[in-house]
Amino acid sequence: MTMSKFAKFVFTPAGLNDVGLAIAASRAGSIGVFNAELEADPARILASLDRLARFAGGSFGLRLDALHETVLARLAESVPAGLAWLIVDEPMVAAGRAYWPAMRQAGVRLLAQVVDTAWSGDSLDAELDGLLIKGNESGGFVGENASYILLQQWRGRSALPMYLRGGLTPHVAAACHAVGLAGGVLDSQLLLLDEVRLPDSLRSLIGNLAGSETVAVGQGEEGEYFRVLVRPSLTAARQFVNEGDGCGRAELRRQVTGRTDWQDPSRALLPIGQDVAFAPLWRKRYGTLQAILTAIDEAVAGHAHLAALHPSISDGAPLARALGLRFPIVQGPMTRVSDTAEFALAVAEGGALPMLALALLKGKPLEKLLVRTTELLGARPWGIGLLGFAPQSLLDEQLAVAQKFKPTYAIIAGGRPDQAVQLESAGVPTFLHVPAAGLIAGFLQEGGRRFIFEGRECGGHIGPLSSFVLWSTMVDRLLGELGPGKVPADQVDLLFAGGIHDAVSSAMLQVLVAPLVAAGARVGILMGSAYLFTQEIVDSGSIVPQYQREVLECERTVNLESGPGHASRCAYTPFARDFFKTRVDLRTQGVPLDEGRRVLDDLILGRLRIASKGSKRDGLNAPLQRLDDAQQRADGDRQQQRG
Repeated sequence: MTMSKFAKFVFTPAGLNDVGLAIAASRAGSIGVFNAELEADPARILASLDRLARFAGGSFGLRLDALHETVLARLAESVPAGLAWLIVDEPMVAAGRAYWPAMRQAGVRLLAQVVDTAWSGDSLDAELDGLLIKGNESGGFVGENASYILLQQWRGRSALPMYLRGGLTPHVAAACHAVGLAGGVLDSQLLLLDEVRLPDSLRSLIGNLAGSETVAVGQGEEGEYFRVLVRPSLTAARQFVNEGDGCGRAELRRQVTGRTDWQDPSRALLPIGQDVAFAPLWRKRYGTLQAILTAIDEAVAGHAHLAALHPSISDGAPLARALGLRFPIVQGPMTRVSDTAEFALAVAEGGALPMLALALLKGKPLEKLLVRTTELLGARPWGIGLLGFAPQSLLDEQLAVAQKFKPTYAIIAGGRPDQAVQLESAGVPTFLHVPAAGLIAGFLQEGGRRFIFEGRECGGHIGPLSSFVLWSTMVDRLLGELGPGKVPADQVDLLFAGGIHDAVSSAMLQVLVAPLVAAGARVGILMGSAYLFTQEIVDSGSIVPQYQREVLECERTVNLESGPGHASRCAYTPFARDFFKTRVDLRTQGVPLDEGRRVLDDLILGRLRIASKGSKRDGLNAPLQRLDDAQQRADGDRQQQRG
C-alpha cells in the first residue's frame, strides 16, 4: 500500500552514535533521524551525520539538544544529500535565531520539541515549521504531562503541524491522525530490531520489559524529569534514582551528560521510554522496520473507518445498552467526593452510571448512604466503589451491608479476580482495574469479564503507565485473547480512563480501540475529575465551593509520591508545596526510605476530607470540625486528573 500522510520519524537511540536504524528508515520511505541528544562531542555528531547523508538514500533529519556552532556551520553541506528536518529543544528556537532562517530557506523544516506548554519565543508560527510534542512516557528529558494530555493542551494553540513523541503505536497513530496530528516518533519501540546494534545481554533485558521499569527521576514540584531504565543489574541507574531525586533540569543534565553507553549498561544511564513495552511484541509480530511502518499506515487508513462503522462512545452504544444507560459513561468513584446520594441521582439523570465511593465507610454512615441512594434512584442503575487493598474485615462488612441494597454494579480498585468473582456470584457485576497488559490473560482465565484500564493521567492514586502505552498494550493483548475458541469478545466490557474529558479526547479513544469494538467487545469510558466542574457536585454537598474554585483555577497537577508504587495526582496547592518540601527534608536528613514513606503517608492522611468537605478530625474518634476557606486551601489535597 502507499505510505500515508502521517509522517513517521525514526530516531536512533540517544548516545548510541550508530545511524543504521535511521538509514533503514529513510530507505523504507519514512524519516530517519540521527538523535544527537546527550552527545557533547560535535565531531561525533558530524561523523554520524556524514554517514547518514552518504547512505540514507532519502530525506533524513537531525535532532539536536545543544547549539554546537561547528555542527550548525556544517549543516548546509548535508542539505543536497537529503537533510530535510532539524529538531531542536524549544528554548533553542530563540537562542539560535541567527541560524534558522538560512536553514529554512534551504528547504530544511525546523521543529521545536516541547515537553510542557511553555513557549519562550516571540512568534510561534512564524519561527517554526512544526511542533514535536514529547510526553512524560518518553525516554530522556521530559515534563509532567503524558503525550495524550500534552497534545490536547497544544491543539488549537497554533496552526503549525504537530507531531507526537511518546507512546506511538499503530493504534495511537490512527487516533492522533484522526484529530489532525501530522506524524509521530518511533524510538524505544524499535530497540529490538536488527538495525539497532545492542549487546546480547541488553537485548535479553529489553525483551522482558513492560514499560513500568523506566523511571522519571527529577523534581516533581516543577515537573522536570529524566526518564531512564532502572533494573537491579543497572548499577549506575539505581544510583541516579537516588542522586537525581528532587533535582531540576539543569542539575539533571549535569548528572547525565556523558553517561549514555549502550555497550556497558551497568555503568550507564539509558534514556528509554515506557514505549519499550512494545519492542518484544513488535519484533515477534513484525520482525522488520518496514512491516512496522506498514502497520502504522494501515491503522491510519483503517481505524477511523472502523470507529465510524462501530461507534462506541455514543447515545445507545453497545455498552450503554448492556449497563442499562443512555451513554457508555461510568462516573469514577472518588473517595470523600462521590459519597452522596444526591450527586449519584444527578449523574444517573444525566445518563451515566453513578458509583458511590465506599472507601473506609462502615456502620451507620454506610447504611444511611445506601438507604438514601435506593430511595432517590429507585430502579435506575447505580454502583459501589471498593478498595481491594482495604482490610478484609472492612470489605466483608461493606459487602454484607451493600448486598442488602442490591447495587447494580461494583468497581474494585486494586482488586483481584477472585474478589470480582465473589461479587458476581452474589449478583453484582464487577469491574476490575488492570494496571498492566501482562495480567489480563490471568484475569480472563479466572473469570473476569469487566475491566478498567486507567492511565497515570487520572486523578487520585495512579499507576505507572501513561494512557497511550497502557491502552495500546491492552488492545494488542486482548485482540490475542478474545475470539473463536477463546473468550468471546461480546462477553467483555471495557472501561478506559485517564485524560478523557471532551469530544476530542473521547474521539481519539474510539479510534484507538476500534479493532476491539469491531471484534465485538463493548467499550465505555470512566471519568471522575470531569465531574468536579459541575454545578451538581456542589449543590449535592459532595464538595464544598472552595474545592471547586481551586479546581477551576488549577493550571497544573503534580504527582505526590510517598514511595515506589504509592503516588497520587492532585492540584498544585499549598499542601502539595509543603509535601515536596517535607520530601526534600527527609532526603536531606538521610531518613530511611521506609520511614520517610510512613511520614509522607501520614502527612496525606485526612487531607482529601479537608479539601472536599472542608472538615477534619483531631484524633481517631474526635468529632468533625468545620474549616474556613483559608484553612481548607492550605491543608487540602485536591486529587485531580489533567486535561
